[in-house]
Amino acid sequence: MKKYIKILNVLFLGIVMLIACKKASYLTDKGIHDAKTPLTTYDYLKQHQYHLFDSLILIIDHYNLKEEMNSAGTVFASTDYSIARYIDAKRLRGNFTMDSLYKYVKADTVRQYFFSDKIKRSNLIDESPRIYTNQGGVVTAVQKQLSDSQADNQWSGAPVYNMWFIKVLDGLDQNATTPLGRSDSRIRCQTADIETSSGGILNVLANTYTFTR
Repeated sequence: MKKYIKILNVLFLGIVMLIACKKASYLTDKGIHDAKTPLTTYDYLKQHQYHLFDSLILIIDHYNLKEEMNSAGTVFASTDYSIARYIDAKRLRGNFTMDSLYKYVKADTVRQYFFSDKIKRSNLIDESPRIYTNQGGVVTAVQKQLSDSQADNQWSGAPVYNMWFIKVLDGLDQNATTPLGRSDSRIRCQTADIETSSGGILNVLANTYTFTR
């Protein structure tokens, strides 16, 4: 019951968790540090020191997707902030309860963030988008791109590259030829290239992302 109440607080009240400076470097480096963990993908997310993925784990457990998560070549994980944004958007359209979440978020919703391929920023040769099909059967793209952020470049003497998760609509955008309202969604990975003991790669989507189906 205590855990359930805690998750509801995260989801519905938007509690802001204070992330301490002593947090592991690969969680505060804007996604530019490679790391290995002795934990499986599932356990890494479940045992996160700041419980940043409790909402995602709740969904994983509801649909018994633990083994699928651990066997995936790559997982793009959404934080509590992202899922709270999704719920907040739904609540604007009417009453929304915990049970309502599972009405909209299905197992295949989660599988859209699982990939058979091992997708690492460090393995992307150039800045061209690469197309992948996720385990939900949806075409997605991933792109490595040079950061133009002064904050990124202040502390690094080498070029800083971000990795972007791209939700493709009607084929990759071609700028001028993209119909209005049909632009691809681009989400930066705030952490990338975590190698888990289950053999997969874990990339974490930015807190500012709104989790979608």
